[in-house]
Amino acid sequence: MSIKFSDVLARIMNGLGFSAIFTFIALTALLAKDINPPVDEIWKNMLGSMLIGAYYGAASFLFQFVNWSPLKMVITHFSLSFLVFLPIALWTGWLSLEWKSLLIGFVIFIVVYGIFWCGYAYYYWRLTKEMNESIDKK
Repeated sequence: MSIKFSDVLARIMNGLGFSAIFTFIALTALLAKDINPPVDEIWKNMLGSMLIGAYYGAASFLFQFVNWSPLKMVITHFSLSFLVFLPIALWTGWLSLEWKSLLIGFVIFIVVYGIFWCGYAYYYWRLTKEMNESIDKK
């Protein structure tokens, strides 16, 4: 498998775009509630969001290893994702080092990861179904 720098950059930029949307939603919620956090706090949270977005954009290449089973791809992606998420979440203050905070963060991570995984699985299931239907028509 040959990966071009332009492909990596495009996926990272895609991830940054998603992080910008989530950051905008969070900032909009703060504005709606008339909450004005300090700029350094906004900066730290935005950087954390951007790092996670860039990671997910680049990590999507894991799913192109054709010699890996789908289970190996998902387990590797999930594990790496949590290992990237955890230090960022601790640094930004999204999680604390208390066991309850870590447990709740892990459960939320699993739920969010599962929702995205189900969405992608459904998308590819529909795509496969449509391709098979178009082949059957011919």
